[in-house]
Amino acid sequence: MAKLTTKFVQNVICPPEQKVKTIYDEYGLLLRVTNPSQKKLWLYMYRYEGKATQISLGSYPELSLAQARAERDRLRTILKKGVNPKATKDIEKAKIVDSQQHTIR
Repeated sequence: MAKLTTKFVQNVICPPEQKVKTIYDEYGLLLRVTNPSQKKLWLYMYRYEGKATQISLGSYPELSLAQARAERDRLRTILKKGVNPKATKDIEKAKIVDSQQHTIR
């Protein structure tokens, strides 16, 4: 069962005495809130070949809780196939950049 709710994510803040507050959801999804800006960033933590790794999914509110969970699930599926999700995401970014460079001017 999911721990985070949309209302909680919307209202959570990092206390002044902390630099960063991390809130865990489930299956590796977490929300990191930084102080003093109170910026919120979605991360996905996983283990690949015995090594702990994390991927930035995007910032809140640009990426909602539902969208962050959907992206986490997509990356978990990639991981279950034995492929490193971080490498896959880097390849996807490179394809986007490459496609933008070949546009008609």
